[in-house]
Amino acid sequence: MADASSIRRLPLALQTAVRVLAVLTLVVVANLLSFKYYRRLDLSRASVPPLTERTKAFLQGMPRAARLIVFFNATHPLFEQANLLALQYAAATRLITVEVVNPYRQQDRATEVVQQYRIGDRENALIVECENRSKIVGVDELADFDRSPEAFGQGARATNFKGEQAVTGALLEVVEAKRGVIYFLHGQSQPVVTGQSPIAIFRTLLEREALQIKELTLTAGARVPADAALVISVGARYDVGEEEFKALRAYWDRGGKHLILLEPSGNTPRLQAWLGSLGVMVQDDRLYAHPPSGLISTVAAQFTGPTPIAAKFREVTPSFAGGTQSLVLEPARVEPAGLHPAPLLVAIPGFWGEVDWRTAGVNGVDYDAGKDRTENLVVAATVERNDSDLPEAGRLLVVSNAKYLLDDNITQQSADFTLAAVNWLLRREALVGIPPREMKLYTLTLPDTQLSQIFLLVVVAMPATAALAGLALWWRRRA
Repeated sequence: MADASSIRRLPLALQTAVRVLAVLTLVVVANLLSFKYYRRLDLSRASVPPLTERTKAFLQGMPRAARLIVFFNATHPLFEQANLLALQYAAATRLITVEVVNPYRQQDRATEVVQQYRIGDRENALIVECENRSKIVGVDELADFDRSPEAFGQGARATNFKGEQAVTGALLEVVEAKRGVIYFLHGQSQPVVTGQSPIAIFRTLLEREALQIKELTLTAGARVPADAALVISVGARYDVGEEEFKALRAYWDRGGKHLILLEPSGNTPRLQAWLGSLGVMVQDDRLYAHPPSGLISTVAAQFTGPTPIAAKFREVTPSFAGGTQSLVLEPARVEPAGLHPAPLLVAIPGFWGEVDWRTAGVNGVDYDAGKDRTENLVVAATVERNDSDLPEAGRLLVVSNAKYLLDDNITQQSADFTLAAVNWLLRREALVGIPPREMKLYTLTLPDTQLSQIFLLVVVAMPATAALAGLALWWRRRA
């Protein structure tokens, strides 16, 4: 009898076991899928945009772990933004941990942090630490402030949040084991990069990338310093001497990197001859377009070619003001030497290369099919060098117009492109991309009369209207 009962219960036991196994399987699969496919929701009162793909790519390739210490009073207006930003970095990679320290509530730990990182009298900061290196990011680096309310005894008001720029720059500074110096050539009428510089915006962008900047004046017998990571020439109007130029060629021969922004009106035959030996021929023309609105010389360009810059900026169209010449590439001629020139930016359709540009003021500018070029008007080109004898092959990027980088001409698209070009030359491919934007912070200020009106409308009028409507409905049904 017992055996028969056991036999009858066997299917039920099997069904129960299968159901339990199915539920456990679903739970495991759901957890595995949620680990890989998920969406983060921000339910806090702070508003911080998601990290850019550029920052995420850098975080995924970080060579070592780092820690973010949010050293903030919880009542500070930037606390929630700073904390949420730090949590986004931790969510993007397991190599970053976050610690929140309130200097008023955790006084023992706060004292340790102040002594260890030498914060000084700063009560609020975000500390970025990697091994034995650290960087303190103050509130003035995290946001811009309107100080005018302080004249009336009120606190300063944050106008825009730039935390991602500051924190990523600090991570670059403490995580990268070896950083060279970017040298700007000086002495051939190039703009100064220090002090009151006409390219101060570009200098600021480089400093946010944790890059060290110096000026370099070449003299006879000099050489490019050994700590040079990149040499930049912005609009040289004439050549350096032959002896000085040997230093630039020697730097290239030992795997150096160059960013060369040409000045079309300059007299630089030695520089152009060297570029020609690398497969980049500088043309004696100027680019124009003649739409119905009239003749224009500010060139709009589009990205092309195989570099990561072109892949990340396909939809971006930087503009180049101030006169632009074209480049012609000859890859087949220089390929036996291990050189690979490639186009990076070409003028959009509608532009042509005007050969008779010198007489434009006398005869006007008009397209001549017999002289002028309309196809493959290269504005920027790259050159990569393959050399098995060098630990790291050289890279060069040339742009046929330097005036676009001046503070009066630079655009957001052009600035993003040039910053990406610098990171590509430095072989920081993870940072090739559109950098983070500053988030504007708005504060709604209402006078007491308007606050009273809102209170009466929301707290008194709207509930009273609903109550009257309910009373009227009840009375109607009763009647």
